[in-house]
Amino acid sequence: MGIHVLSEQDLGGPGQPSPRGRSKNHWYKLSSFVDSGGAAWLVVALLSMVVWIFYGSLAAAPAIVWANALTFVQAGFILAVKVQTGR
Repeated sequence: MGIHVLSEQDLGGPGQPSPRGRSKNHWYKLSSFVDSGGAAWLVVALLSMVVWIFYGSLAAAPAIVWANALTFVQAGFILAVKVQTGR
């Protein structure tokens, strides 16, 4: 869990080591951070969309309501699949 730094050598590409012994170009990868808490992130996203839908209703902004309602349905479907498959 966390951020892992992959150098060009790790990815199989050529790279010249820098004076500190590291490659000049690094690839940053957020490994297993989202996967480990994927369902929790989706629940937070769903709650935030409810807040935006409420705000859009109060502000009479149908674009905000529709965009967040559609995204809510998509995120809800993804969460349901995650819970069903146990991922």
